[in-house]
Amino acid sequence: MSFVRLLAGCYGGRKLYFEASPALRPMAHRMRAMVFNVLAHRFFFHSSPHDPFKNLRVIDVCAGTGACGFEALSRGALFVGFVENNAKVLANLLEVQRLLKAQNKTYIYKKSFFSLKHAPDAPFDLAFVDPPYGSRSWSVVLESLMRYQWLHKGSVVVVQTPGDVCLDQSPFYTVHQKRQCAQSVAWFLEYKGLQTWV
Repeated sequence: MSFVRLLAGCYGGRKLYFEASPALRPMAHRMRAMVFNVLAHRFFFHSSPHDPFKNLRVIDVCAGTGACGFEALSRGALFVGFVENNAKVLANLLEVQRLLKAQNKTYIYKKSFFSLKHAPDAPFDLAFVDPPYGSRSWSVVLESLMRYQWLHKGSVVVVQTPGDVCLDQSPFYTVHQKRQCAQSVAWFLEYKGLQTWV
């Protein structure tokens, strides 16, 4: 069995075990630490300097191990949704949810993100987007988040891509930062709101 370790908060130090699979590519430890550091100090510091993730509503798209979503929950998020459709990966997510006794604060959408359309728990304050690299569907996911109102104006979206990928420019998102860690890049976007959609 492989595992990822939660970094901070009420579940800090807990290991999330999973069976290694080509379907899983969890965000690296160093990358996740950097991502949450940037989120805490650049985007959510104003809401509560000592507890920046408190009361956030979070969605982990193409969740995989759920490391990003459970990290947010550990740090005080009010609610976290996970989107995953791989049967084995889903079983693992459900087991982690049970072990952490997080059923009341999380929901696992057992579908492909692209078949969900409108999410009953939307809008979300923070979204993690990390689809399989082979799908190269980052821009499609971002468009769907906007089109089906998963976000509100000011929502933050973290997108992980390979280092050689440049996200398409969108009039609906502002790219605030781009941070590289090893062979991956984390993009920090802010949703501008649905100004005009035809």
